[in-house]
Amino acid sequence: MKSFILALLPGLEVETGEFFEKVLGLLDRLSGTVSPVFFIQNIWLIMITMSSARGTALNFLSRRLPRLHADEGRDIGLMIRAFAAALEDDNLLVRRGALDILLQSMRIDSAAIKRAHPEDTVILSAALRIFHIANRAFRVFVDTYVTATDGTCIVLQAPAFDEDDARVAIDNGVLCPEEMPPCPLDDGGKFIKPVTDFEGMYIKVCFHSLIE
Repeated sequence: MKSFILALLPGLEVETGEFFEKVLGLLDRLSGTVSPVFFIQNIWLIMITMSSARGTALNFLSRRLPRLHADEGRDIGLMIRAFAAALEDDNLLVRRGALDILLQSMRIDSAAIKRAHPEDTVILSAALRIFHIANRAFRVFVDTYVTATDGTCIVLQAPAFDEDDARVAIDNGVLCPEEMPPCPLDDGGKFIKPVTDFEGMYIKVCFHSLIE
């Protein structure tokens, strides 16, 4: 069953793609042929074991996440481990997709999640790590190398490419001194993971697409 699902999931990569609805319909038929419970168990297993398929699995779940019942403790434990794996994925879009589904569709204080205790702490820990990372970004700092009389007075920070930027990031707790700054480019100026939409493409070729 996992192999069938894995073969179809790439068709859900782009929600506006011409095959998205067709593939979604095929997965619905596959679920009905076996059983929805067995089918969704395989989705959870794919998310736990196949990092490359987590994004498309989340696209499926955003449309077809089943209603949770308190008597499904074992399956919910599997689901919790699946979402925890997605929340800790290297791909930022996967982490964001998993968090969006959790915030929209799953209450941590629901009877179903409480019945899965102590596995519920796994998903809470993973989600809190996401918020910890988010709290280190999108902040404004003041430093002497940027003045009100030169340039735009406001600059973006790129700790991987500038000594002053790296110093400011470390001084303000965005980065730890021993932590490598995030860098989405290889030595040739081409995007690498987690920028999967432009992976392998030269940065200057992508300017217009990035702006859009």
